[in-house]
Amino acid sequence: MIDLRTPTETKRNPHALRASPGYQNLPLHSEEHSRPTLPEYDLDELYRFWLAQNSSNVAAILQACAEPSAATLVCCSAGKDRTGIVVAILSRLWGASDNELAHDYHLSGENMQTAFEAELRESSNPSQTQRMISADPAALLQVVHDLESTHGDIAGYLLTLGLTHDQVSALQAVASPSQPN
Repeated sequence: MIDLRTPTETKRNPHALRASPGYQNLPLHSEEHSRPTLPEYDLDELYRFWLAQNSSNVAAILQACAEPSAATLVCCSAGKDRTGIVVAILSRLWGASDNELAHDYHLSGENMQTAFEAELRESSNPSQTQRMISADPAALLQVVHDLESTHGDIAGYLLTLGLTHDQVSALQAVASPSQPN
């Protein structure tokens, strides 16, 4: 169980499984590097900011996912942004197509629609909030494509983060575990 929320978030709203064996709080971003300093930005800019400013956090999360276990659950507060990035990186490593990534990301937005509408009603900056609550797959796909373009593929990105070849292989094996004879 990997909880991607910040310590402030987990203190304010403790996860129900926090006392379970294997629970880890590994924030995707730090408290001080949670948002770009620009007054307005788009989702792809936010995601790139997180990956660039918090690369050691991203590495720790993906290294934890590479640890041998029966299963790994990754979560955050909504399941669209932080979880969406981690899931997209892993899914692409496992061979997911653009259509599969887009569909999964779009569903995360649909599933949070009611909560997002409430957030928008309470926002002091509706324009920025609207951009952040959208689940336009183009934003996520652009970030994935940028990682692939810069690093050759997602495995190359993981190696750049500092994961070992064995850790990348362990993550890749999750998608196609060997079957017993």
